[in-house]
Amino acid sequence: MRSELRVLLLILWAGTSQCAGDLHPDWFIMNGTDQVRLPEIQMAYSGMNITYPSHLHPIYQNGSAISGSFNGSLELANSSIDLCLSDFDPSSILNASSLQSGLFQDRCARIDLNSSGRGEFVLPDQGSGIYALTASAENHTISAMPLLVLELPLSVDAPKSISPGDDISVKVTLPERSFARPLLIVAVILSNAAYDNSSLSLVSGDCGMNATMEIDGNSREISADNISMAVLMDLLILMPPNSGIALPDLQGGEASCTLITDRDWEEGSYILTCLAVTEDMQLAGVSQVGLEVAN
Repeated sequence: MRSELRVLLLILWAGTSQCAGDLHPDWFIMNGTDQVRLPEIQMAYSGMNITYPSHLHPIYQNGSAISGSFNGSLELANSSIDLCLSDFDPSSILNASSLQSGLFQDRCARIDLNSSGRGEFVLPDQGSGIYALTASAENHTISAMPLLVLELPLSVDAPKSISPGDDISVKVTLPERSFARPLLIVAVILSNAAYDNSSLSLVSGDCGMNATMEIDGNSREISADNISMAVLMDLLILMPPNSGIALPDLQGGEASCTLITDRDWEEGSYILTCLAVTEDMQLAGVSQVGLEVAN
């Protein structure tokens, strides 16, 4: 899948593994504290469907430890599974044999599950990028999830609450090591309700990989093999009325902007997502903060 598409998906819905008390069979529980919100993610390949069960997702900084556990069903108790880390490509995620025998074989490891179907793991250090973590048994994928390893930590300063019609002043601060190259800063605000009503479906078929993005009842299907900037900009029509987006200039490691609301904005909880994107449309950093809109 083209990197431009991956960045746009994160701009629209940028987002942590399940809480320890919210366990799903055959799924990963990732360690870590930095988290972003995701829509519901569905992936389909060769008649198999996988739905990512969590609304939150972990992100890691380049060089940080990546560890977690696999919470398997009782049918997997006292067995072994294969874990593979690969570049994010939905068609490869859902094809376990291609991961284990192909380019990413050196990123695969076998772990033993206990009598409850649970096993701990630690992943090797990775460079920054968007990866896929998959679990498979007998060459069949049983679980898959995206994994973000980012280069830059972002600091976001924004109000914690506003009234409908107030402007939202946002300042994004980057570390000094980011100054050496141009970066695009993007700030997006969406309501929690919009995230709850959003989904991303990735389907692999004979004609390639298609993605369907839906938010608040509006959807658009695009082919991952035919991505253009015009198509990507057209996808912004999916943004609901109570939302905003800005692309502030970055100067001396800081970028400031104002997101405009109006008096018709619905009260409730919102999520402000800020991203740093490189010239070649790779995601370098992301941070989210919560914001309440109330009279």
